[in-house]
Amino acid sequence: MESSTDEPPAIVRTAIDQVGKTAASGSYDRRGAAIRQIEKAAQPATAAANDYCQAARWATWQAAGVALLVNVALVVGLWRFGAVDPTAAGIQARHAERDELAAVVADLESRGGKARLMTCGEPARLCIRTDESGKDAGFGYPAKGETWRVIKGY
Repeated sequence: MESSTDEPPAIVRTAIDQVGKTAASGSYDRRGAAIRQIEKAAQPATAAANDYCQAARWATWQAAGVALLVNVALVVGLWRFGAVDPTAAGIQARHAERDELAAVVADLESRGGKARLMTCGEPARLCIRTDESGKDAGFGYPAKGETWRVIKGY
């Protein structure tokens, strides 16, 4: 249908010529015929635009549907393999595990779990931060007011 040049299709050229003749002759009766020809030539473009809008709306719903299906499949898959355990027994088991871990942390804190350790001195030895009321008593960083002591045996 289209030629190798950038000329409009024959029906459009005819409509344009008709509008030009109508404008030149001043005849308004021919104007209606010219407008009908232009409308006839524009019908395929209008139909294509409507099809495009409908396809865009359908694509949006398709994308939303795919996202929903992926989310459902992910939740079902995780639940199936035990990563998600929404049962009451599973929740109680997680609470019991949390309570056990909290008890272990409390025990470690009572036995020096909050102590800060680092290597210091030459050769590098394990040291612990001590509280000596800001006095520099050994290795450390007196500028920061911290004192460190080598742990016996290290």
